[in-house]
Amino acid sequence: MEYHIDFYKHFAWLRKENLSSNNNTESHQERLSRLEGDKESLILQVSVLTDQVEAQGVKIYNLESSLVEHQHKLNCTEEMLQQELVHRTSLEKQKLNLMGEVSYLKLKLADMEGKQVLGAERQHKAE
Repeated sequence: MEYHIDFYKHFAWLRKENLSSNNNTESHQERLSRLEGDKESLILQVSVLTDQVEAQGVKIYNLESSLVEHQHKLNCTEEMLQQELVHRTSLEKQKLNLMGEVSYLKLKLADMEGKQVLGAERQHKAE
């Protein structure tokens, strides 16, 4: 098997490749330049997004601190409310006890007044 190579066609193809390669080199350079611009743009975007994430992180930290502070205040307020309820319940018990004692004393007074009236009537009759 013998191959016949047409050197003229072969070199013509190689010349086209070289010309095409030169054109591709220019387009590669343009593409490389564009990609470098895109890279710089992405770096800038990443920098901006990083700054935004950091700012959001600070805001989250501040909100969490505020939440902890408000939770502490709420716990203190609930404790004070609980103490107030205990105190109020104690006062209500004292009030009921005193009202019971007042009622007892009123009954005792009425009984004593009744006995005094009877004693006065007996003394009046005795005279």
